[in-house]
Amino acid sequence: MGPRILTFGGEDTHGPPQRRATHNPDEAVPRLKRWAPKTKTGCITCRNRRVKCDEAKPACARCISAKRKCGYEPSDSPPQRASPEPVIVQQPALSWANCGRQPPTHEEKQNFNLLRDLIVDQINGGVKSEFWTKNLLRATYVYPAIWHAALALAAMYQRAHCVLNDESPYSAEKYYAFALRQFNASIGFIIDMNHSKVSGPEQEMLLTTTALFTGICLLRGDLAQARTHALYAAKLSLQWKFLDDGPDHKVMDGVIGRANTRRLLRDVYYSFNTILSFSDDMMDHFIVAVDHISQPFASLDDAYYAYLNIHSGWTKIKSWEPENFGTEGASPPPSVMQERQHALNLWAIRFEAYLELGTYTQDDAYLIEQLQLFHLFEDTFDTIMIHRTPEIWAKNAHKWERIVKNSERLLEKQNSGKTVSVPSKGIFYYSLSVQQVLRMTGFICRNGPIRRRIIKLLQDWHHFDGLWDNEFSWKMVEAKMIKEESALAAAAPTTCDCIPDLFFCIDHRVAGATTELLDDGCILVRMQTGLELKQQLPGDEVRIQLKRR
Repeated sequence: MGPRILTFGGEDTHGPPQRRATHNPDEAVPRLKRWAPKTKTGCITCRNRRVKCDEAKPACARCISAKRKCGYEPSDSPPQRASPEPVIVQQPALSWANCGRQPPTHEEKQNFNLLRDLIVDQINGGVKSEFWTKNLLRATYVYPAIWHAALALAAMYQRAHCVLNDESPYSAEKYYAFALRQFNASIGFIIDMNHSKVSGPEQEMLLTTTALFTGICLLRGDLAQARTHALYAAKLSLQWKFLDDGPDHKVMDGVIGRANTRRLLRDVYYSFNTILSFSDDMMDHFIVAVDHISQPFASLDDAYYAYLNIHSGWTKIKSWEPENFGTEGASPPPSVMQERQHALNLWAIRFEAYLELGTYTQDDAYLIEQLQLFHLFEDTFDTIMIHRTPEIWAKNAHKWERIVKNSERLLEKQNSGKTVSVPSKGIFYYSLSVQQVLRMTGFICRNGPIRRRIIKLLQDWHHFDGLWDNEFSWKMVEAKMIKEESALAAAAPTTCDCIPDLFFCIDHRVAGATTELLDDGCILVRMQTGLELKQQLPGDEVRIQLKRR
């Protein structure tokens, strides 16, 4: 097959090449003329109601007269890329070639414009931005499965935005119905594939599509189905040894890019690894050895994924305590902490060296501050985990305040829209955000006022990173705070080491906490204090259900 030239922005080329058919030009032109004004002009409210709009800004006359909410998309016409050069893509013949599908519908074009002009910029969270804004969009022109999955993701994203912000139920239902149709269409293309031999580019396509399915289900609030897709993606990756770098596994990149798909898979895996029972060989498949080098990171994306690999060890450390609650101080074994600290120190050296190069742009400022916040949390966490004594907690108490203040500053920047590197209205990222730091800080910190500030921040910010919805996060922090404060209040005067709002001894702090994703989409959290573990008492259970279901 010779090279295929694809262009972005042309109305008559939306959709994968397999979806286009030859039409009579006399019939095609009127159809495009009728469609274009609905997607390029007028406010969103008038376009949804299919009425004429005078396009007055900030609010049109019709919406003002009817006292309706009026708003416009970021621009009246799809913005042009800085370098709108044609994209040349050469792909092997795929299993569904010449499938004979009809051209994209008016509704598909609308949602593609939404995906291209708004959502790909909001969903990346400042990480892998080129994958979302370039590679994924190119892939929609090549793979029908990704075309439909990407449209489903865009529509479900808008539906979640409507639900979380109490906007029009009609619009939410419309996006929801469209998303389900596109989701099923994408699945249909995958089912129709010839699975006897899957090429390297087709592996990229299947794994990327499955990762998109995971996001669609998370946006829908269907956590059980999202778990199924996440597990399926992990199994396929292990079966194909997709993350291996050995000489036997070097295959040709497709339009998506093997490196991009790998990182997307890691985003999904790390989102679920605290709540899914991955097999040992599957976990080994996702572990990345720490590079014992001090050279600067090549990019902020490299710095982020190196951090993500270190962060994944957090759950291993937390799981150590229930098995050793009788040990004085209950610290992790030295070997675990030494490995983590060495990796974190190397990361800090490489990150600072990258910053000294000065190759980043102003658009990177938010992500840099976020990575600095991540490092501050990890460093504080490691310090208190080595020596769990009142003295160490007292010495490092100011760091919790610093973490929350830095988080508040980043959230204020995001909500004010003063930063261009992370969109102000993004509600869902595949990557980690400030929310992750707030949830973990609230879970570990023993300071009641700080915990309550964190809960309020999470309640006011409608956002979620992969699996971790803000609603889950603040309810988990609140449940742990109440349990520990109640345990201390109910205890008879003793000579324990507890210091209110600073430190809980092993008997009164939550020493065992597990999370389980139930089939109905709820998360079940089980918590036991150290005393309950010693006395073999069941502890408390908290069921958390998502609002957007």
